[in-house]
Amino acid sequence: MSNDYNETLIKVCCDVFENLSFMFGETIDLSEAESDSDAFISATMSFKGDKTGSLELVVPAETADTLAYNILGIDESEDLPPGSAIDALRELLNTICGQLLTTLFGDQPIFDLTVPETKTLTLDQWDERVENDQYLAISVEDEPILIKTNIE
Repeated sequence: MSNDYNETLIKVCCDVFENLSFMFGETIDLSEAESDSDAFISATMSFKGDKTGSLELVVPAETADTLAYNILGIDESEDLPPGSAIDALRELLNTICGQLLTTLFGDQPIFDLTVPETKTLTLDQWDERVENDQYLAISVEDEPILIKTNIE
């Protein structure tokens, strides 16, 4: 990813977390992206149009649950509907992607977006991403989030 896009990506991510889920984020160094979680969820999607690329968001599994509670407006003492954490993460990623493309390239270009896909990751897979300098990190409510985009 071009360093030219890093600042915009971080800002868009933090704004979307705040506006969609009332969770506040800030930039952290990738080396600070340590987590106590042992399960993570990776959400990815791609796009094509004037530019092509992909976007990946990786969160601790518990953060996906919190995201769903906040988006749905459900009290955390209640059970989440099945699949709602994954759906919330997919919606968040889709919103980030749309806003990122509009912020970077304006509202005139048309992009075809794929449906976000998710998969569960282990702590080792998280650590591999933390060691990969293609990722950026933010802290959302004191939990690390990894972000990576590739725009061509």
